[in-house]
Amino acid sequence: MSYRIEEPMIDLGNTSIENIFIQEYMPQGNGTAVKVYLMAYFCAKEPKYQASWDHFTIAKNLNLPLDEVLRAWEFWEEKEIVRKHVWGSEPDEYDIEFINLKQLYFEKLQPNSQNKRKTAYTNDVAAIIATRKDETTNRMFNQISSLTRRPLVAVEMSSVLNWIRDYNMAPDVVVEAFRLAYEKKSRPNIRYVEGIIRNWYDMGITHPTELESHLEKKEVDFYAQNAIRKALGLARPLTQKELGMIKVWTKEWELALELIIRACDENIKITNPNFNYTHKILERWKSEGLTTVEAVEKAAEKRTPAASKSSSSQKKNSFHNFDGRMQKYSPEELENKYLNRHRNKTSDQKGGNS
Repeated sequence: MSYRIEEPMIDLGNTSIENIFIQEYMPQGNGTAVKVYLMAYFCAKEPKYQASWDHFTIAKNLNLPLDEVLRAWEFWEEKEIVRKHVWGSEPDEYDIEFINLKQLYFEKLQPNSQNKRKTAYTNDVAAIIATRKDETTNRMFNQISSLTRRPLVAVEMSSVLNWIRDYNMAPDVVVEAFRLAYEKKSRPNIRYVEGIIRNWYDMGITHPTELESHLEKKEVDFYAQNAIRKALGLARPLTQKELGMIKVWTKEWELALELIIRACDENIKITNPNFNYTHKILERWKSEGLTTVEAVEKAAEKRTPAASKSSSSQKKNSFHNFDGRMQKYSPEELENKYLNRHRNKTSDQKGGNS
């Protein structure tokens, strides 16, 4: 009796599972727990599935209720072969990190290595606390938290600091990586963001200036969204409604980005810059046939002199009317009129006092 593997005619890829899992841990779990582990491990090995699959997707593909998938993770966490990274308040809002089983086996043979792992984690936490005192780094983490709508956990913060160190990334570039990730995916994980960082590093992008040039050429939609958001002075992520308006301006109306930015500049006339005000301006310009910044400026120039001339004419007429009345009297007559008015006023006051 033997077991053999047929040589494949077509290579569709494969996922390597550690023997330690098959020999030691798989017999401990039921069929559901093993299926969940293997499916998620496959996703972790395949970059295209990392960001798009979650616990619900795994449950759907395995034809399982979501609560069974979550119970499977509870089981494997108890066995200490996965680690949860909680990022939300809901029961399923956490990422799964697969522990390296060879490393775990080695640590069990040499208990001191576990202390080294704990020491490394303690050092990471100390580094995070130290960097939070730096104004630039602290601002970066606050901006990221605004995008993720939750504070980063310690392991995520440690990853971000490693990107800055290992890839020589400017903090502002890291923030834009998170922003791009959240524009493309509803709930991207930290690995998806790191993939963006690595791609930018491979393209020689580590500084905001280099990134802006890249986004303008390759990520046209994101570049437009970012430019409009900055023009309106918004630090928060854009809502779906606002993204829909941008799509109307750029895709449906086919307006140039510079014209949209010019409309954003008009928001200086109101207290709270917003998309609705910008939309009304662009809608009016479109109805008037003003499709370029030059056309808008010329139309504004035509309106401004007429208004100034009208205002100037009114002021001039008012002054000349006053000046004309004054010219009716000689200096002596004006003085007599003033004295008579003063005498009458004095006489009236005396009469009232008596």
